[in-house]
Amino acid sequence: MFCENIYFIVNFIVNCMKQTLLKYLKIAMQQAMFFVKNSRSIKKFAIGVGISSIVAALFAGVYFLVLVPKMSLEGGAFSTSAEGENGQEQTNIEKISKELEIKPNDITEGDPSAPITIVSYDSFTCGHCAFFYTNTYKIIKQNYIDRKIIKFVHRNFATDAASIDVSHLLECYSTQIANGDVARRFAMVQSLYASQNAWIGEGYVENVSKYFKMGGMSEQQIKTCLFNDPAAQASNEASKSTYIQQKIEEIRRISSILGILGTPTIFVNGVKNEDKNSPEVLSKLIEEEYKNYKLSINNDVNLDGGTGDESNMPTQA
Repeated sequence: MFCENIYFIVNFIVNCMKQTLLKYLKIAMQQAMFFVKNSRSIKKFAIGVGISSIVAALFAGVYFLVLVPKMSLEGGAFSTSAEGENGQEQTNIEKISKELEIKPNDITEGDPSAPITIVSYDSFTCGHCAFFYTNTYKIIKQNYIDRKIIKFVHRNFATDAASIDVSHLLECYSTQIANGDVARRFAMVQSLYASQNAWIGEGYVENVSKYFKMGGMSEQQIKTCLFNDPAAQASNEASKSTYIQQKIEEIRRISSILGILGTPTIFVNGVKNEDKNSPEVLSKLIEEEYKNYKLSINNDVNLDGGTGDESNMPTQA
């Protein structure tokens, strides 16, 4: 279990480094140049120039020799070909749009025809995610989901071995017990976040299994789902290793396309919400998107069908 967590974290950090290298290069160069400009002697000035040169060479070497070719091959945010920059940018936009499309196995809540779609990437072991679903989500549901303004999509973005196991149990529950019942699947998601403190930590498999049993799963179904079935002991280790590797690769792919560096990460009609848990910030983004929608159909621009009076906007619950 420890090795699985370390392997997952290392892969995640490597992916994050690709997206933040340029930012740190800029900071490092600014600090080096500050040292140069504030040097009061030729010796200190020479040291400053030397430091600047070393920093620039180090980051430039890593960037141009390693990351640029790699991101170009992976279809990332940069390309080694100047000719293909515009085409690459368009390709990235298309990849993001496609990634955020609602998929058949998504766990959703709300009217499918709602004009605004929220896609939230969450981890079952993430404390901020638990706070979101037990606090912010209730406000969003009351003000927007119940009023058929948005449809909400939950997607698991596992951050450790425990969250992979819980998301796997949810997949098994969805296919074997819920049988496509969207409301039942979403209710399980909310139950897992609401009870996070009760099952997270040592012995989490046994603890979280209680909630799936209350939902209708048998002990045997849970063991089979988590590759713990004694009857299939020989293939358990290989099967679980393959499953975890697939999840890691999936998370890396999604992170590369959408720029996800933590959970929860929420997209409102494709626009990333940078604030983790503020209902005010998320509500403002929803209202802006709804105005754009109303304007696009040449109709009223507020949520209550008025004539643009901002006082008609829903108040926070």
